[in-house]
Amino acid sequence: LSVRALPAGCIFADVGPSAFVANDTNDDLLLLLAICNSSAFRFMVRFLVSFGKYEVGAIQRMPVPKDDKKAREELVTLAFSAWSLKRKLDVTEEISHAFELPAVLRSRLGDYDPPAIQAELTSIQFKIDAIAFDLYGFSDADRSEALASQGSSSEEATDGSRDDESDDEENVVPIDHTTGLLSWAVGVAFGRFDWRLATGERATPAEPEPFDPLPAKSPGMLPDGAATFHAHPGILVDDHGHPHDLARLIEEVLVRVEVPVPEDVRRWLQRDFFPFHLQRYSKSRRKAPIYWPLAT
Repeated sequence: LSVRALPAGCIFADVGPSAFVANDTNDDLLLLLAICNSSAFRFMVRFLVSFGKYEVGAIQRMPVPKDDKKAREELVTLAFSAWSLKRKLDVTEEISHAFELPAVLRSRLGDYDPPAIQAELTSIQFKIDAIAFDLYGFSDADRSEALASQGSSSEEATDGSRDDESDDEENVVPIDHTTGLLSWAVGVAFGRFDWRLATGERATPAEPEPFDPLPAKSPGMLPDGAATFHAHPGILVDDHGHPHDLARLIEEVLVRVEVPVPEDVRRWLQRDFFPFHLQRYSKSRRKAPIYWPLAT
């Protein structure tokens, strides 16, 4: 069971069900988010489901502990912190709404240490579990059994029961840092991404709230009306010496942001880029590449 914050304006369906609170306040939603992701809640819901199928009716029948002001404040704060940290892990993922810069460059903006973020998330989960166990009245023996059961429930969830059409963003496979950097440079050359974040010429946009509508563009994309890195008619070419030569533009982008230029940029562009790009921008059977290779 993995409950997420759903941004305003999104559509939900039977394979992507949603939970609501009566007055729709952010604090009430964050409170429910923390409780539903606690080990106590996950342990109890397993008695109502089979094969990791978390049907709406089963979740709806789950008890929610009585409101405790102090516990409520702590859980809301912890849930918000966890959401913010999880979002921060996505700031180097080109396909994420939170994308800012590739991993090689993101450290220039400061406040980005994935191992430290993961450690803090583990600490937050521990604190949420402790509060939820108290609210539900778990004994020490109950707590031990609930925590021990987490491993087996994770195994069940991966035992072929997931829908092939699942849109789970956590299935994204980490990519090589150099590949991520070159892919970003292609986007800069085409006018999709903004190199100025890497040079300090543009400040990083403020972090949104958990339930804000999804942005039309990620923070790392070029804002509307901003000048592109290279003016072009929409098509870049693989043609040494041509003014719209993509390999040369990639190298110019890397020079602009002061990172070493690999020796085989053109070879990577010819052999590796488009297969990588198509795989990266595909989900299940839906293929949605941003750039299209045209050739004779």
